[in-house]
Amino acid sequence: DRAQKVMIDIAKEELNNYDVIISDYRMDAIDGVLINKFLKSKSIITLFILISSFDYAEIKKHIDTLQSKEDALEEDTDEYLRTIFSE
Repeated sequence: DRAQKVMIDIAKEELNNYDVIISDYRMDAIDGVLINKFLKSKSIITLFILISSFDYAEIKKHIDTLQSKEDALEEDTDEYLRTIFSE
């Protein structure tokens, strides 16, 4: 509903104030983590507590997880291409 959308927009705006340089793809994943926690609680107070407690360690943990998934996917793709072209 409209109130929920406004609160999510506020959350995203607050998140954008963090000095973390990462791609949109990764930021979306991190936004998702925060917003999902917020939606489960359905409370604007929880939203701001989450934002104020959101630290670089948590961001880095999610980046590292995504990076290792990306790396694995890249390796699989490279291996697949080598297989095709070696035949």
